[in-house]
Amino acid sequence: MDNDVRAAVPEDRDRLVAALTDAFATDPVLSWMFGAGPPAASRLTRLFEIVLAEEFRKPAHLVETTEDANGVAIWFDVGDAGMSNGDIVRNAPKMLSLFRTKMPRVLRLMAAMDAGHPKEPHRYLYFVGVRAAAQGTGIGASLLASVLDRCDTEGLPAYLENSNPANTAFYARHGFVERGQVALPEGAPPFVPMWREPRSA
Repeated sequence: MDNDVRAAVPEDRDRLVAALTDAFATDPVLSWMFGAGPPAASRLTRLFEIVLAEEFRKPAHLVETTEDANGVAIWFDVGDAGMSNGDIVRNAPKMLSLFRTKMPRVLRLMAAMDAGHPKEPHRYLYFVGVRAAAQGTGIGASLLASVLDRCDTEGLPAYLENSNPANTAFYARHGFVERGQVALPEGAPPFVPMWREPRSA
């Protein structure tokens, strides 16, 4: 398996969507957003098609993968905490079609994430996922290290919202620590903000 990390290009999109769909098949927060139980693969696929279409529109965002495209990391640049109002308006019809009657809970979750987002300069890890069959092979660690090394060089912290408690130890090994709490909508599963200070050389 080739764990060398490279910048993804639009031609990778289908493989990246497939990797993220597989990686997040049982994610607790996404399952809650869609409704009871794990979402259908077709709906997750559509969600990640929307996400990646947005990311490839924005040169300031960074989408990274490995040569086999078994893993994906999406980072936002300093000062960018999420979707802009224009992004939301442009994607509203697609999101309504996707989440249907659950759209109000999705909007409440997005508002909670926005309210809890740190104000200090940092890089934001929006999504990172590795296909289930490739987990434990070092792909996730390589994807994180690619940008965290830059954060260390630039003296920048990093931030993420951990949607799956099973991943807490993995993030901790890379220097992330739990940081406060996000005031989540009623019924939402645990959603833990994590912060990483840059490491000195």
